[in-house]
Amino acid sequence: MTPPKKRLSGIKNYMRSNKRRLLLCFLSFIFNYSPAQIANYVQNGGFEECGVCLPFPVLESAKYWTSFDTSSYNYIRVSELPPSYQVPNSGFAWQWPKSGASYIISSLYSRQPNDSQSSRIYPRNFLKGNLQAGKTYCVKFYYSIANVSTYGVDGLGAYFGDQSMDTITQGNKQVTYLTPQVQNPTGNILKDTLNWNLITGTFTANGTEKNLVLGNFKSDLATDTLMINPMELPIIQTSVLFDNVSCIDIDLPAYAGGDHYLITGDSAFLGRQPDVGINEACTWYKTPNLSVPIATIAGLYVKPAITTTYVVRQEICGLVKWDTVIVFASALSVQSKELGLRNLKLYPIPATDELHLEWSSEVLQKQFTRAEIVTSLGQTFPQELPYDKGLSTLQITHLPAGVYTLRLMGDKVPSIEKRFVINR
Repeated sequence: MTPPKKRLSGIKNYMRSNKRRLLLCFLSFIFNYSPAQIANYVQNGGFEECGVCLPFPVLESAKYWTSFDTSSYNYIRVSELPPSYQVPNSGFAWQWPKSGASYIISSLYSRQPNDSQSSRIYPRNFLKGNLQAGKTYCVKFYYSIANVSTYGVDGLGAYFGDQSMDTITQGNKQVTYLTPQVQNPTGNILKDTLNWNLITGTFTANGTEKNLVLGNFKSDLATDTLMINPMELPIIQTSVLFDNVSCIDIDLPAYAGGDHYLITGDSAFLGRQPDVGINEACTWYKTPNLSVPIATIAGLYVKPAITTTYVVRQEICGLVKWDTVIVFASALSVQSKELGLRNLKLYPIPATDELHLEWSSEVLQKQFTRAEIVTSLGQTFPQELPYDKGLSTLQITHLPAGVYTLRLMGDKVPSIEKRFVINR
């Protein structure tokens, strides 16, 4: 797929006038993410965010994606763009996105009748952060061959590299000096124009990787080809659709989030923020039934009527991990928890042989049925809570002088804690 010369000229002029804005955007990518927060390192891996939706797609139409100097992928979207750049019938392919509303079309192999070498397009993504040295990453991306393609090819891979790629000024040429860490097997001709197909693999990072590039990194001689659509001859081309690109640390912990306490009718968000790659890796269940999933997504809102335990199963390139979270259907919200602390009085302070608990609210008193005293070293001593007209007395003669924490608990409320001192 070779863009018209006029469009390429317009793209070059646009890029020259917007270098400063692109630099600022790139710097914002670096400072807005930290490795501890990142699941999928690829920004806008589903191409859903439109960076600059002009009357025709330009180099950066898909936010966070560019290409090497002189080439441009095409941005295909359900709406916002002219009909020739919309799905499913864009003029290049008849295809719905793998998910969402958008994908991009690039060129793996394109040669006009009088050209001695094929031209290429290499979509490039500025990652959310540097990959970490020594860590293994699971890489996935989906492709579909465009209907206008005359040939299928075996050259398609994903390359992760450092800022040295900034020196590449002829990205429409054969970039054979970059070796992709994940690639399609040699001899496996990609020719399917009907379906989305997955290419996946793992690699260990060296810690300098800041960019991802997709494309054909083989020479013309090394690229295996097969004619699939003679109706488009004499133009020789292989155009490819990309969607749902991800790069995830294979050791990423499963994450369901912290426990929640809700008033009836409220909702809680569990897990990670949804993103491509991590969405398909996470399956949610409600105990005790771990055979019937309730959702496949990185994170979701829930609104249980009763206290419920949720379980997330995460599988990244075959490595399975689990995590759980409890959502308490409670008469107390977080604000009510603070109210409970304000309405609980401990005395005397410092205490000697007895510690008195006094509630100013009978409703709050009835919520808490168990207690324990926690030492500064984390040792716990369970306590009974006999109430008499809002007052309960704990015997503490067995405890030495020091600073302690009183933890009050109930079946349907969040626990509350208050410190006290014993001094004799």
